[in-house]
Amino acid sequence: MQGKNIYHLLQENQRLGAEAIICGDTQIEYRDFIQQVDNMANQLSRVFNMNNRRCIILLERSPELLMAIFATLKIGIAYVPIDPVYPQEQMRTMINNIGQCNVITMTKYKQYFEDTNIFYMDSRERYVGQLHEEKKTEYDANDLAYIIYTSGTTGVPNAIGIFQRSVINLIEGLCEVIHFSQGKTIACLTSCSFDIFVVETILALCKGLKVVMANEKEQGNPKLMSKLIHENKIDMIQLTPSTMQMLVNYDQDLMCLKGVSDIMLGGEVLTSSLLELLKSKTNAKIYNMYGPTETTVWSSVSNLTGKNNVDIGKPIKNTEVYIVDDDLNEIKDGHVGEICIAGAGLAMGYINNKALTDKRFVRNKIDSKRMYRTGDYGYIVEDGYITYVGRKDNQVKLRGFRVELERIESVASDHCDINQAVAVIIQSKRKKHDDILCLYFTSHIEIKQDVLKEHLTKRLPEHMIPNKLIQIDKIPMTPNNKINRKALSNIEIYMDDALNDSYNMQSDISKKIIKIISSTTGIRQTILSKNPETAEVGLNSIVFIKVVVKIEEDFNIEFSDDMLDFSKFKDISSIVQYIERCVLDSKRMNENTH
Repeated sequence: MQGKNIYHLLQENQRLGAEAIICGDTQIEYRDFIQQVDNMANQLSRVFNMNNRRCIILLERSPELLMAIFATLKIGIAYVPIDPVYPQEQMRTMINNIGQCNVITMTKYKQYFEDTNIFYMDSRERYVGQLHEEKKTEYDANDLAYIIYTSGTTGVPNAIGIFQRSVINLIEGLCEVIHFSQGKTIACLTSCSFDIFVVETILALCKGLKVVMANEKEQGNPKLMSKLIHENKIDMIQLTPSTMQMLVNYDQDLMCLKGVSDIMLGGEVLTSSLLELLKSKTNAKIYNMYGPTETTVWSSVSNLTGKNNVDIGKPIKNTEVYIVDDDLNEIKDGHVGEICIAGAGLAMGYINNKALTDKRFVRNKIDSKRMYRTGDYGYIVEDGYITYVGRKDNQVKLRGFRVELERIESVASDHCDINQAVAVIIQSKRKKHDDILCLYFTSHIEIKQDVLKEHLTKRLPEHMIPNKLIQIDKIPMTPNNKINRKALSNIEIYMDDALNDSYNMQSDISKKIIKIISSTTGIRQTILSKNPETAEVGLNSIVFIKVVVKIEEDFNIEFSDDMLDFSKFKDISSIVQYIERCVLDSKRMNENTH
């Protein structure tokens, strides 16, 4: 495939007079988009150190973000997307881990970088560093397309290098299963630091679709997200099941999805109850997508529209799935084992982490092909479809018994009144070696514990019945819109233990702010009033923006730009104190103007 890269797919499928991207009030046609990509690529080839094949992109959501991505792809440099809504320390960790490289960013983020080989999108003096002669690049699909971070299930960020050829295979493979037709409109709802962003942008633009980018406020706000989907007549959406459940909680009838033709769900387990709800409320084709970041976004797809059971489908083209035991011996169809993936989608490996690469990317015993150990359990049925059983990490020992957390969640979700259910094991602080099995759940009504316990007891063995059943308003989410299990664990810890009481949380403003945070995160007000630390009750950078939007509306104030950084607030009281100062300043200004 030497001589062909992702940029050529964009050129081949361009629709010159058609709209390419809409973001807020900004619209850009394909003709202008490609021209600006070409101009930018020419400039980058002069300012960048072309011997360093990596480029950090730290930009806000805009057409310019996509221009930067395609410009780097054109000149054969791997882009490293970092979402500016992430906490400062997390961004610094990501940047430091990548090491010295080229940069595309805005002047307001220059403090993160040394003054070398930087391209500023918002400055007349765009270049920092030595200018070079423009170089002609030999395009090669074996170049890396991007380096992206994933924390997997460990919470430790690891950078993964993905080849251009792997992205091209993803585009071709998905388009054999799902109709990404020219002229369709797709919503871009995910963070640029989440690999499924590739489908909503790179794949979509290479196939001639119109991309409607949600801004930071629309990303996590179900009301604004619904409005975006409805007003832009979106045909295709891609969501995690948790984000879809958030839309359901906002609008049980899912009116915003009436015109949607294709719904892609992945990144988490899709429950049968959510599938049935979507089938009853929409006319869309519903696809269950499966694949770890290490195998290039999605490795298998299942069209569930006409099915009653949830499976993860069959591998896309040039992809093989093996089910193996702990010693990597292949297991017969119908038997549960670890899902391993081989083929064109395999990543180069983890950047600057050879030990982890060697551990997770191994040779199979059948034909010595390189494959990735996903850490997921599943089995293959006779017709070749794969059924996902659960995470290796989520099969844990509790008092000598093996407990399957996802099995508990599935059974709980089958209850007609439960929207979402998440099971976690919590280490008791009061009794050593006495862990607690907790089930957190959401519902549109108040569910009696004995009713739910009876439902579980009829369907689960005794050792898998949760010790505690806790109804909350919302399931806390990570920045990538997946379930935040760590935050759920901390909810129970805070319910059991004495918390900070260093600040008076009983003022009217305090109560109002706590109510806003509670309605946004799902954390009970009684817990928040005890002043826990922000990160430990599910507040992350994405959720924090949602809280800010609501606070600004209700208090008629505006956060200063520097205080939009989530890491500035250690605990709930620090948010309260800042708002109290803003309200006081606002009153003084009003008094001075009268």
